[in-house]
Amino acid sequence: MTNTTNSRPALEQPNYHPGQLLTASGLNQNLSNEWERRWTHNRALHGTGIVTGLTVIGEPGTPTVIVEPGHAIDPEGRELILIEPAALQVPPVPGAVHDDGTVTPERVVLVCRWDETPPELITTGPCSAQGVAGYLETPRLEFIAESDYPQHASDVVALATIGIASCVIYDLDFARRRVLGERPLPYVDAGVYTPATDQWEPILSSGSSPTIYGLRTIVDTSVGGFATTPTYQIRLAGERWGEVDDDGTDIPFMFWVPAPNIIAADSTSIEVEVLIPTVQSPEFFPEAGIINWMTLQRFVNRIGGESVLLELVVDQLRWAITWVGVEGTL
Repeated sequence: MTNTTNSRPALEQPNYHPGQLLTASGLNQNLSNEWERRWTHNRALHGTGIVTGLTVIGEPGTPTVIVEPGHAIDPEGRELILIEPAALQVPPVPGAVHDDGTVTPERVVLVCRWDETPPELITTGPCSAQGVAGYLETPRLEFIAESDYPQHASDVVALATIGIASCVIYDLDFARRRVLGERPLPYVDAGVYTPATDQWEPILSSGSSPTIYGLRTIVDTSVGGFATTPTYQIRLAGERWGEVDDDGTDIPFMFWVPAPNIIAADSTSIEVEVLIPTVQSPEFFPEAGIINWMTLQRFVNRIGGESVLLELVVDQLRWAITWVGVEGTL
């Protein structure tokens, strides 16, 4: 089979005829085609989320959560059907207890995902021979550290976020839980993403002597729970001017920064470029003239390198990306 432009296989329609030899591989391929059609239908018309049930129950101070039976659709359109209640012990993590008695719990996301190795259904045939007659389609329930959740959001359905302290439940949060059919379109969500120093990447020109002319980051929007790529609007928050130390003297500077650019986007992230064409700092370069504008590369060379620039952006200017996503239409 050839691949389509969206990297999914082309679907073949069987044409049975009298006397045709039906093989196991052929019949299994026909089943796979029907599954792909159903999953494509689910992705296109229903999206990702909980159809019904899969309620998470847990009392603070206890080590166990209960997931009730229910039905969900994952980002691939596959149906996740839990037919019996499931009890899960929360991860045995201590959290943090501070000197003033306050608690900072560890947070994990309880998710439901498609099981690539489902339980086998064993049958007994002639001469007491046993074999695999099929597989039980039951989803996997597992915990993912909240900090690791964004990289898994594309193939799981979130059921609840659980705070854990002293190896027991501290609290439950259902903000990531999305129930299909509960929200009207257009669906709108927004957030603020504040990159750390190692989450900003310099943008360099091409050529034998590349120069820095801006910064790039990837904004996590998974908290919005979008089923498809929304229409995003973004803005750079934070200061454009500050002071940098130069041999014990605080030297003022100001960045000229146009609106940030969206380079790529999907339902859980935005790749953003922030261009800094010029910098003003008259006390660094008085010979530059009345306006005293210079390139970002020249400014970086003077202050001691790209690492100092990133520290200024994060610690002093406190740059953050505010975003709004609009999914669907009226």
